[in-house]
Amino acid sequence: MSKITQEKTKRLELAGLNKQPDRVPITSQIETFAYGYAGTTIAEVNKNPLKGVAAFKKCYEDIYFDAFFEPIFVHPFGFFDGLGADSYFASDDGVTAQHAEIAPMNGTEEEYKALIENPTKFFLDVINPRKFPNLNGAETDQRKAIVDAMKGAAGFLVGMGGGGMGLPILTDTPSFMGGFIEMPYDNLFDFLRGFKGSSVDMRRHPELVLEATDAIYETYTKECEKIYSFLNALSDPPRMAKNAYNVFIKGGNPECTRFPWFFNPTHAPSFMNQQQFEKFYWPTYKKTLELVTSFGGQTCTLLEGEWGPEKLELFKELEPGTVILYVENDDICEVKKQVGDYQAVMGGLPISLLKSGTKKECIEHTMKVFDACAPGGGFIYTTDKSLLSTEDCNPDNYKAVNEFAHVYGQY
Repeated sequence: MSKITQEKTKRLELAGLNKQPDRVPITSQIETFAYGYAGTTIAEVNKNPLKGVAAFKKCYEDIYFDAFFEPIFVHPFGFFDGLGADSYFASDDGVTAQHAEIAPMNGTEEEYKALIENPTKFFLDVINPRKFPNLNGAETDQRKAIVDAMKGAAGFLVGMGGGGMGLPILTDTPSFMGGFIEMPYDNLFDFLRGFKGSSVDMRRHPELVLEATDAIYETYTKECEKIYSFLNALSDPPRMAKNAYNVFIKGGNPECTRFPWFFNPTHAPSFMNQQQFEKFYWPTYKKTLELVTSFGGQTCTLLEGEWGPEKLELFKELEPGTVILYVENDDICEVKKQVGDYQAVMGGLPISLLKSGTKKECIEHTMKVFDACAPGGGFIYTTDKSLLSTEDCNPDNYKAVNEFAHVYGQY
């Protein structure tokens, strides 16, 4: 690890722990913007993962960042394509990644009870055949679908692993993602019932929804987090081997570090009122965050949409310095004021301003946010949303803002 990478890593570690580093860290959330910026597409990267590495490398060389989120991919497109699912797909520009809502669970009392009794069996026997059309054909077609999906998954893993290990060396920029979390209620919301179904189920049979999220946490979330924890040790092979022994041989838990962080997008909370959030979402959400803390890890949780002060107040129940609150539509200055003594905050740069504002307006906004959020540390600067295409921002504005922030953010 180069001296520059070590400095950036230390910067992120301290800020994530709600402490004051040498300067405000700046992270990227550029996703498939990188493909358009480098002149490639999702389809081309699926065929040759090295094109993805090259695309992100160009971004990190042209625009200043202290850390990056994704090595080259956001979603395993090839895996889902092989199974015939359109869960994730590219828009007409070939660059912007999109996600289709799929609700393969019908929400009857019988299906909820089957999910609660054995989530793994329910997923394999009921959900997967509905979600993946290519598994419903003749035996030879099913075998081909599995082979194609495995090829897609292999390309995804090669790209993630190669980019995750290669980009820090090639660009002196570490990755801040060391694991991934899908919260139990979001799992139900995203992959089983969808927006409409989930909204109805909370009212139609609330106790079954609560039992289902508990069952998902116990049999799916806990085990998945043990597997995702291997990303935390991607640059530390001895620790990765030790975790493999602890998890797969001893049946125990992995040993993680606070940085890089586990990343957690949240989808349902902004559509829930406070009572619904506290009843259906927060209990298993809190348990999952505390599970990662018990591993020794730390979570960067993306507060998608607008959460509001009542929901944010609950983060004071967690051990201080264990979660980074990545703010999207809430006022980050108000969030910092409310919970900044407990948890670090991240965000503050609207992509709408990067797209349509002038350099002067972007820099003036950055000064305002830094003046409010930077004192005392515990603040990380990044865009409020992911950049998915070159239309999402003016690259010249982005370069100017990050160069200014790197200097202005010095403590």
